Amino acid sequence: MGTMPKQLLRPGWVLTHLVVIAIAVSFVSLGMWQVRRHYEQAEENTRVEAQLASEPAPVGDALASPDIDLLPVSATGTFDGDEQLQLAPRSRNERPGFEVLTPLRLDDGRALLVNRGWMPLDSELPAPPTGEVTVIGRLRTPFDTRQVLTDDTGTITLVSSVDTAVLSGQVDDLITEGWLETVDEEAREQGVLPRPAEPPVLEAGPHLNYAAQWFAFTIIGLVGYPLLLRRRLSDDRQPSPEQQVESSRTDRELQNK
Repeated sequence: MGTMPKQLLRPGWVLTHLVVIAIAVSFVSLGMWQVRRHYEQAEENTRVEAQLASEPAPVGDALASPDIDLLPVSATGTFDGDEQLQLAPRSRNERPGFEVLTPLRLDDGRALLVNRGWMPLDSELPAPPTGEVTVIGRLRTPFDTRQVLTDDTGTITLVSSVDTAVLSGQVDDLITEGWLETVDEEAREQGVLPRPAEPPVLEAGPHLNYAAQWFAFTIIGLVGYPLLLRRRLSDDRQPSPEQQVESSRTDRELQNK
């Protein structure tokens, strides 16, 4: 096994070698991170599929579960139309609109916030069904809201995300652990308004493609850099134009003697 030429052991070249190695290690690390993200996403998709495949549970039992997000539930109670508000902006098929949030007063007196579905932007808030109803849907976990609009009386009329902590100050005995997303595939396909939620989209994501790109960059660098060094060494062995002129002059002088 040959040794590295002395030219490549000069401080400037050693620093270049270290930089190239560091870049290669970084690219490999990024590729491995994307591979891990792919498997994490696959595990999450498996979890969601298992959640969605379960039978709807009573909302009280479901809220006691350690993992409530996307858990199918059924909730029975009476809608409070006076406490409705908009979840906006929300679009469907590139049409702007909003979603309708209505508290459902349960038998135990607590209120469960229900997303009844999507409405076009120019629509009025639709009145909820009257009397006792049973709503089938999926539990969702709350989000921090960035936008809150109120009317002249200070009542919240619009939020940008379902923040139950914020809304608990307005809706008495509001359940803050989660909220309900109405599911009704038949009504959704028929275009009934408010239009119930779309089914969750489970995708693997582009992580493996990104990983392949990072690994390809690494291979290109590890192959290309030695070739660059080889070419540089070859160029160093070639005499400079001044050396060629001096050599030619020396040859002529020797011939004339």
